[in-house]
Amino acid sequence: MVSKVSAAFASVLLAVALATPVSSASIFSPSWATTKKLIATRFPGAKQISTTDFAEWLIDHKQEKKPIILDVRTAEEFAVSHLAVAVRAGDLQEAKMVLQGRALDAPIVVYCSVGYRSSAMAVQLTTAGYTNVQNLDGSIFQWANEGRSVFSGKTMVATVHPYNSTWGDLLAKKYWSKTP
Repeated sequence: MVSKVSAAFASVLLAVALATPVSSASIFSPSWATTKKLIATRFPGAKQISTTDFAEWLIDHKQEKKPIILDVRTAEEFAVSHLAVAVRAGDLQEAKMVLQGRALDAPIVVYCSVGYRSSAMAVQLTTAGYTNVQNLDGSIFQWANEGRSVFSGKTMVATVHPYNSTWGDLLAKKYWSKTP
């Protein structure tokens, strides 16, 4: 019984931390398991694609349709690094501008730091009529933690914006940029 209460309390703390400033959120350290469970619970309609499947899709020359890759992080986060050929779209209006003229069934992959903001965007895009939207499970933090390439512009770099000191715990310290 205590473990169910503790798990529920941890989920509430995690949900509150996602919506509160750094000073309030720094009282705990999130885990990947808890974070992914929260995302799945909060955004059950967001389809997920693993970093492995996504990486394979990007290099599969048999695939005719490559995905449109949307980075839903802030401009500051995007400037530090992003996935190759990603376009920043911080909100639904910006995403619709990027997607203007594209078919509603065009493949779209969205990501953020850990997958919370991008799962929200995946649901918003699906609600707006896009039928082939997936969230990158674990987003750029998991991608970088696996040693996969990130870029600043067209230059390969080795760092990622850690979002803040709490959520940055999910990103290996060796990948932290100096600009939190």
